[in-house]
Amino acid sequence: MSAYSEEVLISKLNKLVDTQESISLLSQWFMYHRRHVATSVDIWNRELRKASSARKVSFIYLCNDVCQNSRRKGPEFVREFRKVLPDAIEHTYRHATADVQNKIRRVVNIWEEREVFDKDFLDELRRNFLGTNSPQSGSSMAKRQIDKQTKAGTSMSPPPGRSDIAKLVTTTHTIVDLETVIQEYGRKVAKLWTEIMEAEEKPGPSILSQQLDYLLRVLIEQKNLITRNISNRTQFIIQMKEIIAQEEMKLRIDNKTLLDTQSKINEAKECSEQLKAITEFPTITIMDEHNKQQQQTQRIPEIKREESTENNNSFYDPTAHLILPPTSFAADILPPSETQLFGDSLINNFLQLPYQPTSISSSISNSPAPSNTSDEHSDPLRNYVGTTRDDGKKKTPVHQKITFSGIQPTGIPHLGNYLGAIKNWISLQKHKSESELILYSIVDLHALTIPRDAKLLQQSKMEMTIILMACGIDPKKCLIFEQSKVSAHSELSWILSCVTPIGWLSRMTQWKNKIQEQKNVQSTESIDITREMDLGLFGLFAYPVLQAADILLYKSTHVPVGDDQIQHLEFTRDLAEKFNKLYKRNVFPLPQTILDPLKKMSKSNPLEHSRINLTDSPENISQKIKRATTDSQEGISYSPDTRPGISNLINIYSSFTGLTIEQVVNEYKNSDNKKFKESVVDVIVQNLQPIQKEIEKLKKEEGYVNYILEDGSNKANEIAKRNLEEISKVIGLRN
Repeated sequence: MSAYSEEVLISKLNKLVDTQESISLLSQWFMYHRRHVATSVDIWNRELRKASSARKVSFIYLCNDVCQNSRRKGPEFVREFRKVLPDAIEHTYRHATADVQNKIRRVVNIWEEREVFDKDFLDELRRNFLGTNSPQSGSSMAKRQIDKQTKAGTSMSPPPGRSDIAKLVTTTHTIVDLETVIQEYGRKVAKLWTEIMEAEEKPGPSILSQQLDYLLRVLIEQKNLITRNISNRTQFIIQMKEIIAQEEMKLRIDNKTLLDTQSKINEAKECSEQLKAITEFPTITIMDEHNKQQQQTQRIPEIKREESTENNNSFYDPTAHLILPPTSFAADILPPSETQLFGDSLINNFLQLPYQPTSISSSISNSPAPSNTSDEHSDPLRNYVGTTRDDGKKKTPVHQKITFSGIQPTGIPHLGNYLGAIKNWISLQKHKSESELILYSIVDLHALTIPRDAKLLQQSKMEMTIILMACGIDPKKCLIFEQSKVSAHSELSWILSCVTPIGWLSRMTQWKNKIQEQKNVQSTESIDITREMDLGLFGLFAYPVLQAADILLYKSTHVPVGDDQIQHLEFTRDLAEKFNKLYKRNVFPLPQTILDPLKKMSKSNPLEHSRINLTDSPENISQKIKRATTDSQEGISYSPDTRPGISNLINIYSSFTGLTIEQVVNEYKNSDNKKFKESVVDVIVQNLQPIQKEIEKLKKEEGYVNYILEDGSNKANEIAKRNLEEISKVIGLRN
């Protein structure tokens, strides 16, 4: 037998294979060096965790052989393996295939049959690797129960459809496994450090050098393990935050559903009580009403014959139906059951005429307000302002689509803003219907959350408007206006803040991310809400309320947002629903999401080289693209996870050319990164040059740009004041 050392044992374990000869030879070596039993079992446990999934079962077979054959000479191995087997079995079982899991269960059953370990310990093993109550092994019923649980998935398996939980469980197990190994390395390092570094008598230089080399090797291994576990814990924290954010959103949805359900319960109870009250009336009254309804129904054919006779004896009068009051029409003509079911909508359908000549009354009720120009899109409010109720009062049409979005004047828009937001705005504007209203606001009030020079803010608003118009935002098809010029934004923000729970705001993530960026901290967990409020950051904290006011002030039905703004829109919907329920009026519609195709990116990033501005010269664009981080891999392929740099450039090229990702990859699959970057530069410059020319042109026409902003603000004010007046009446500020 070879001399005992940890290196020799590790070498033998690395050569261990799933054969009788290999396992028996190493088992005999274990028993020959039984005085090192604690160290041997400790190394066995550590190396098992490092082994591949296919080799782990060989370690279990080795343990089985050693425990069974060593019992005749003493209980040392059984006692030592007993300390580590629960975790080792659970670890091996979790990483094993179904076939290997069956082998592990067979080994445990053999231990019970041959009484290698006591029954309580074996039941604990089964609980660890099966996640079940202690089954009575040996009985056929228990075996069937184990097989059934194994096939169906044990109770440790995550619920279906929760891949996030599955990832979290996997990460947790990885952390726990590494913790055990790190602890073992810690004990080993402590022992070696004492023996080598703190020994009073040092060995010769040659031996000491070998010992130090070995100690250094163990320390490096320990460092690598700790580094891996730090990475695992970071990933665990990220996964937990994502799950918490999802669960908080689902919690809000559950709370809304609970309120809706309770409201329906109350309504059902109220109807039930009313029904009970009706049954207390004399039966004769109900029967009389029923007979009257039957008589009215039976009169319909007679009335139709009379109308037919009248029509045959007279000329057709297109306004004849208008003389009949809706109330008498409903009472005398419609079956009572239909009147109760459909109400006014059915009456109005019956009153529609096959032909209606142009007249003053019809123009007022059915046509939009007249335009002063021949361009049908010259006034975005053309259809919005002129739409009326039947009673002649102006209102927003019930089915009108109102789209709102805003952009801060906090920096020159870059390529990400153009492709991710502005281009989408232009598309919405291009495909709008005549009855649709689109509002794009320069949200300068939001810009105040980042302190800046007053003159610079004024200049930034002008620059932002010029760039939007140069990109293609058309003031004839939408309203472009300054948020601060419409005071109703601030008024509604205060009204909404009075019904906003602080808990809702504290759960918002974006304001924490903004503080994280400003303070350059690593995690939002360290941000103290109360402290940040004390430091004057309430504007960031209350940011979502003002954003909700921006959207709800115009009773917007659609809002284009990026992924990072979805939480804000959900907040707006929740706030609108709470307001409506609180005042028992459907004041605000619940706006729907129009997802921007690309994620929104901040314009105020202080790193100039981190973005391509829409005003960058061709030389600057070329330099920035050439400096863009890619990789040394040959060919062009799309893989955001493994090749994020080149994949980002493919996205840009695809967005500008209209080609699909696959088409771009096929076109450049044999090209190197340098050639592809040159193509990306060409397509960016080609698309930005017309925009830059228009920017220079509009800079010389600031008076016209100011007029567009002023005109847009006036028209936005017209809508905002009317809606705010209605809101003020609902809450009691106006009569």
